[in-house]
Amino acid sequence: MLPMMSRAPWCFDHTIGGIAFAAVLAACGARSPLREIDAEFSGTDAPDIRDPIDTVDASDAFDALDARDVVDAPDRVDVCIDFRADLPPRPADILFVFDRSSSMGWNLSGGTGGTSRWTILRNALTASLPAFAATTRMGAMLFPDNTSSCSISSVVPIPPAISNAAAVLDLVNRNGPAGLTPTSAAIDVAGRFFASRVPDGRGRAIVLATDGAPNCNESLPPATCPCTASGNPRPPCSSATLCLDDRRAIDTIAAAARMGVPVYVIGIDEDGRADLVRVMNDMAVAGGRPNPSGATRYYSVRAMADLPRALDTIQRLIAACVFRVSATPPDLLRVQVEADGTLVAHDVTHVDGWDWIDDSRAEVALFGPACDRLLGHAARVSAIVPCRE
Repeated sequence: MLPMMSRAPWCFDHTIGGIAFAAVLAACGARSPLREIDAEFSGTDAPDIRDPIDTVDASDAFDALDARDVVDAPDRVDVCIDFRADLPPRPADILFVFDRSSSMGWNLSGGTGGTSRWTILRNALTASLPAFAATTRMGAMLFPDNTSSCSISSVVPIPPAISNAAAVLDLVNRNGPAGLTPTSAAIDVAGRFFASRVPDGRGRAIVLATDGAPNCNESLPPATCPCTASGNPRPPCSSATLCLDDRRAIDTIAAAARMGVPVYVIGIDEDGRADLVRVMNDMAVAGGRPNPSGATRYYSVRAMADLPRALDTIQRLIAACVFRVSATPPDLLRVQVEADGTLVAHDVTHVDGWDWIDDSRAEVALFGPACDRLLGHAARVSAIVPCRE
């Protein structure tokens, strides 16, 4: 036997079985290590210490799937596309402001014989207005409004409306030349009329037909002011109401234009009155729609045929052949205009073609035969900028 170390008698016994042995061994703890077991203790009595079961081999990890190749983005393709925008017609309200002062009873030369200026105006309106009656909202007022020298009503007697040509003509036919020329007061009433109306996207314009001698300003000094009396333009004037009231008339017209109501001026010229030509030029420029061609900035009437032509041109400019540019073309210098599928020539002389009619390039007008071809049907007008590779 192997020599035994001293131990407590209860810590070991030859007859202890496997289970008891394990319990005693646990009770003895560190004081009864396995090396103290008696050598005669048969190895067969001890429980077999089985070989540990081999750990199951871990499955080989699957190889990660190869990431798919990213599809190459297609190369950018430059596409050259024409710019095209339809140009809607611009509806408009026209308010005619007719000078019916005593001087409108004279002839074009400033005399009293022959056809009067008022008769020429009436005949021109009769010939021109009906063509626009169904498409243009028109109204009218006269100044002065009765035989009183400088009287002017604060109410527009015929507000603009469709099919109003007959009412406008009736107003002219029922009245004749009388009184002085309160041009400033008349334009002020017309401007206030438009200012009082809720904006509805329509164009608005005043058409002033006058022989160009505004007066009725009692604050002017008759001893030094130029006179409006025929044949006697130099001071002194017999009364303040006969003084040339040019500055106030021009300022009032300019105020209406700033408010968004341009003023077209039809001037009935008188030979030998360069001062009145200057006034009408200045009024036309102040109104924001001066005549783009001709010797004067206003629409000059020097012969009976001039007035119907001037009225027709202005009405077309205001409504019949004017179109809005709602989408700004990318290249204004290369804009083309097409009407009913046919290209229209760009014509800055306004004889036959199209042109811009405002500095902001927001409106296009067609002139002459180019406009004539659109009348009487719903035309399709477009702005085009061709693609340029």
